[in-house]
Amino acid sequence: MRLGDKEGALTDLDKVIKLEPKNEINYVGRAIARAEFGDMGGAMEDFDSSLKLNQNSSVYFVRAEYKSKGGDTAGAIADYMEVLKYRPKDSSTYKYLGELR
Repeated sequence: MRLGDKEGALTDLDKVIKLEPKNEINYVGRAIARAEFGDMGGAMEDFDSSLKLNQNSSVYFVRAEYKSKGGDTAGAIADYMEVLKYRPKDSSTYKYLGELR
């Protein structure tokens, strides 16, 4: 993605998922790429796929950031609340929650 080759980046990330479809981190990588390239719908699908494989607080955190950037304040707050279920003393999460409320 450093070179800005959107099609090449997504093609490579698609291949990674085909090779390792049960690795939730692969979906996060493609979700971030999709979001950065303006495909928020595709990004959210990939975040959801990752969370179906493993409910990981870090994925909720990253998804919340992208929801917030995309204007989905309620969705971002819900994801930050999920993070707090796993990490109740996470000061960064409280900071971002405070900025959204």
